Amino acid sequence: MTLTNWMYAPGSSRASDDPVALAHVSVAPLQPGENAIEIELTDLNGAALSEASAPAEAVLTVQPLTPDPSALTPPLTRADVGAIWTTGEIDLADQGWYELAVALETADETFGAATMYILLPDPSVYGADALDLPDTDPEALALFARALNRYADWDASRWRESLGSGTDVLVVTDFTLTTRPGEAPAFMADTRYTGAFRPRSDGSPPADPKFDYAGAIAIDDNAWRQRDGSGWEQSATRGVTTHAERSEIYAGATNIQLTGTARIDDQDVQVITFYLPPDGGQSEAWFAWWIDPDTGDVPRMAMIASMHYMIWDFFDINGSYTIAPPPGIRMATPTAQ
Repeated sequence: MTLTNWMYAPGSSRASDDPVALAHVSVAPLQPGENAIEIELTDLNGAALSEASAPAEAVLTVQPLTPDPSALTPPLTRADVGAIWTTGEIDLADQGWYELAVALETADETFGAATMYILLPDPSVYGADALDLPDTDPEALALFARALNRYADWDASRWRESLGSGTDVLVVTDFTLTTRPGEAPAFMADTRYTGAFRPRSDGSPPADPKFDYAGAIAIDDNAWRQRDGSGWEQSATRGVTTHAERSEIYAGATNIQLTGTARIDDQDVQVITFYLPPDGGQSEAWFAWWIDPDTGDVPRMAMIASMHYMIWDFFDINGSYTIAPPPGIRMATPTAQ
């Protein structure tokens, strides 16, 4: 299983800033016990990363999402060719969520860092029944309920989705949603990047990554799409899903647990994890939420489902921006203001 994500320069926001490189992290066998991790660092096109040449070195930190975590910084062995490092066997003894943080240290500074999450045993590999789900903790339930209510009450949000399949694929999309009282609900998606880095099933090389290649805008019952710079076209829509409607997805959450604290963009947050059972056409999934204890806002969500590894990083919650139709429709710009 290979997870791929953007690397960001120190001090950058993972929710809104541009990346500097790619981290490709392979983990096996993705179950509690001894695991081996391989790291490969490339540029955004999947080519060798010049900044990773020796004496630059990768640093890996593995931290379980638990109330009293003990982080691991295993020694890495560099391959003879390329920017590839391996850990050998490291003991990830417990079932549950782990954060994998990869950084590239040059002679003078940290060039960039990426963050990913795994769940052991991985349900994509071993099935949902392999996980022993703990009962809901009452304190965690109260925090979850507060965050869910807060999420439902948002009237505007922006977020970046980093989505992979575990097969060395990454799709990054920036979203904006406004659902203010008295205004038509509006939604915008800007697919910033899509890349696949394994050979295809027939042995041919993957297609080159694409940058800023697709977009979508929906305002009330009107919608437009564009792809590969082809121009905006009217498209069908089921309307805009509001924050309140999105919050209903999580109403059936079970097995809610407190899993410690963290910092996101210099903000102290509490972390909970939970399981969302299948419901109708909705597949089962496992979630982690990072919650601001002061406001109840959720600056980060992570989800793991079958061949589905996703991170949402939120920012500008309840900001004053607006979403306009594409150029030539009624307003001058398709971007959030």
